Amino acid sequence: MKLFYPKILFFSFLSVLFMSPFFCQESSFELSDKKFRLEIEPATFFLNGAAASLSYAIDEKKNLNLGVYLLSCDVPNFSKEGVFVNVQDETEVRIGFEFAVTGKYKLNLFENKEGNPFVGFILGWEYFDIKQPYDSESFRISTWIFTPYLGHEIYLYKQMVYLHPQLRGVLYFGSKHEFPSRPEQLSSSYLLPQVGLGVRL
Repeated sequence: MKLFYPKILFFSFLSVLFMSPFFCQESSFELSDKKFRLEIEPATFFLNGAAASLSYAIDEKKNLNLGVYLLSCDVPNFSKEGVFVNVQDETEVRIGFEFAVTGKYKLNLFENKEGNPFVGFILGWEYFDIKQPYDSESFRISTWIFTPYLGHEIYLYKQMVYLHPQLRGVLYFGSKHEFPSRPEQLSSSYLLPQVGLGVRL
């Protein structure tokens, strides 16, 4: 599994994940009655795209959430080596579209806390458009994708607005190459840190 960022980012993420409950204590705890979560990934705006998910808590304690996830953006140079084989910095790569179902379950490790760690998954289909500098046209690779992740909701305003840092393990399977003889291929897996910004509705 290839690393998307250096190891120091991984340990920084874990520090934020498990220390945040101790410096984000709520003065008076009351479980939110809001069951919908609308979440975006701000980093994708800087990559000429957008990512958003909408989920709903299906159980009484609001621990289990199911939803849908949409994504479209450019793949930045620093991640191309993690996602592909035989793709250079000069290669233009874009996630044309991803549609997925999502699920996450809250681990109640900290009592009287709305914000707790989550384990979750993203399961869906996406395609990449790839254009080499010496080609006049792009070609496409489509694939199924399964992404288990560990995350944590850090509330910024009451129990409505939150940050959602995550560490994702991205797994590709069943890929189809428009031109199978070309050298550019998907990697089988890589690690992806991500941060979402969400609101409960």
